Amino acid sequence: MVEELAQTQKKTEERLGRVEAAVEQLAQAQKRTEEELCSLVREHAKTREMVAGLSDTVGYGLENQAYKALPRLLERDFDLKIKDRLARRYIVYKDGKEDKEYARQKGIKVYYSYEF
Repeated sequence: MVEELAQTQKKTEERLGRVEAAVEQLAQAQKRTEEELCSLVREHAKTREMVAGLSDTVGYGLENQAYKALPRLLERDFDLKIKDRLARRYIVYKDGKEDKEYARQKGIKVYYSYEF
């Protein structure tokens, strides 16, 4: 009986040793996963900044192209003749929203809403 208990105790200790080793491996894997996740979060933030910069650059380029055509379109569609050079002006409202205003002629504002 004592011999059987000793064998059972030995097997239990061996299993416990394997469980401890597995838990240690899992803890190390968890640590590596967390480190990799932090790295991915940092890289994602950099990617977002780069995409935002690219979006701004492309958007500004498209705006400039549209800006050149605006006087002709205003005259054609609204019979509004722009005498002076158009000037881009940024307007910030109390609620934090912003607009870009491109022309002011005879009290008529020509702008489009653009939330930053």
